[in-house]
Amino acid sequence: AIVGAFARYDFLKQWPLLREDIVSQNNSSNTVMSNDLLAVDIMRTLWDVQHAGSGAREKIVDGRCVEALRLMLVLRALDVFESLDEFHSLPRSFYSRLFTDHNPRQIMHRINEGIFEEDELCLLADTLRIRLEIFDCTISAKNESPSMHLYPDAENSFPVLSFIKANDRYLYSVYYMAD
Repeated sequence: AIVGAFARYDFLKQWPLLREDIVSQNNSSNTVMSNDLLAVDIMRTLWDVQHAGSGAREKIVDGRCVEALRLMLVLRALDVFESLDEFHSLPRSFYSRLFTDHNPRQIMHRINEGIFEEDELCLLADTLRIRLEIFDCTISAKNESPSMHLYPDAENSFPVLSFIKANDRYLYSVYYMAD
């Protein structure tokens, strides 16, 4: 599926995965992998981290997992975009806003740049099959008090992950530890 998406969408080939030249760790000849094969390798790293026990994680593995998550978001958006032509319906209402405001290339660039506004947060929640509960503590001109948002919506039974938004660019996870 990943190689097929890279073949259908040329702009995916321009995505700087991991923002540095990555040399294949599995290849002793130090050849640089193509972006589609690198994407598969990055997704494999995420799979390995998810299914491995608690062990020492390297910084490069964490970076690869973040890139895999970004890639998953873009691939989910492309999948929904392609099915729109075929089925003429969207799985969730926020996709109509997302595709009205941005084309798939723009969505890729926004995710790559770390821009996560309402529609991108909905895409993240839908891709991971979770609900994001965001406690927005940023003070805007319209709102003087903190507010709470639930993405993508309150009507599903997905698990809830809570975050605090203290500024426009970062979300901080909220941990609850039982006594």
